[in-house]
Amino acid sequence: MMRLENHGNAGRLTTLRKIMDQVTEKSVRIKLNCDARDDEGGQFERNFNLVKGFLGDTLHMHDLRDEKFPYQLQTNLLIDMGWEGWWLVEESSKVPDRVQALIELRQLFEGLVAKSLSR
Repeated sequence: MMRLENHGNAGRLTTLRKIMDQVTEKSVRIKLNCDARDDEGGQFERNFNLVKGFLGDTLHMHDLRDEKFPYQLQTNLLIDMGWEGWWLVEESSKVPDRVQALIELRQLFEGLVAKSLSR
């Protein structure tokens, strides 16, 4: 499998869609990276829909408290499409207690999922 991760110079979802339109191999997939650029102009759902058919089975999530990224909308869209992949933590902030920070991230994640499922 090859994953094209959506960050960096070619990482915009609109660009990745153009790339995927040229790819014939089924093993090439997109890994979401919870990049704030995905929501530029409030267009997250539109951009997400461009690539949802090409998503791989993993994504990187960052600080779930960061309001610059629409985590709840992303969660809703992934659940609505029946995505069964893995959310991987990619966190670079320094915290005094890493175990407690992971517990808090899990609670935030489970809150996102619960809210999506209760709609």
